[in-house]
Amino acid sequence: MVFAAGAAADRDETHMMQEPEKIPYRSEPLGRHSVVVLAPHADDEALGPGGSILQHVRGGDAVKIVIVTDDPAQPEERKRECLEAAAKLGVKDVEFLGLKERAHDAALYKKKFRAVFESAGPTLVYLPHAGELHPDHCAVSEAGLAAARGMKPPLWLAFYEVSAPLARVNRLVDITAEMTMKQNAVGCYKTQLAQNDYLNKICALNRYRSYTLGKEVIYAEAYFLARSDGKDFGPPPGWGLKKSPLSFILSPRGRGKGEG
Repeated sequence: MVFAAGAAADRDETHMMQEPEKIPYRSEPLGRHSVVVLAPHADDEALGPGGSILQHVRGGDAVKIVIVTDDPAQPEERKRECLEAAAKLGVKDVEFLGLKERAHDAALYKKKFRAVFESAGPTLVYLPHAGELHPDHCAVSEAGLAAARGMKPPLWLAFYEVSAPLARVNRLVDITAEMTMKQNAVGCYKTQLAQNDYLNKICALNRYRSYTLGKEVIYAEAYFLARSDGKDFGPPPGWGLKKSPLSFILSPRGRGKGEG
């Protein structure tokens, strides 16, 4: 799954886009929803949409976290850390699918995710975006979208970032008030923080994402928000796309653009 290189062809080349047409200049929460979070690994749910999860929980939304793969080196310890982190986020409903890391069975992923969607009944699904570095993230992104297609009514999809910034952002969520609690959740993953300082690095990404939001916003999470049927997506409106936004954010590996 890769970012399509030809996005420029989908807009009017005679129009020089202004700043607010490229990225939001105001923050906007994702609203009240029944939520499913697809996390390729235990820690992605906290590193990626952790601040937004806290907002959902505070607003009384039902939130289910789905951990797709197991840590082959220390599975039980990682699960324990995940449950501690989920408690910090205020989430009680955590499901471990137990799939093997780096073993990408697209049909199995799609089947598992579709079963989750049908049982949990979400209106909003968080999932990693297609330009992430880890192949597990890319696989979850592609299979999550495939599983969401055809759901009635259509689902809102919020593509989040962890290891690589989103190339296109149409929603910024102010998480300044939630940042300490998000840091506490990430801090539960001691096995991962022993390998890399993911905590400070995700703080840096969230700090950068406040760039267009004014001095009162210190931290923000960035998303590409779209509907699973590709018929609607959030601001900014100035991209002037002639086709579904999903056609340039997501394209199946090795097959160019398309949504099949």
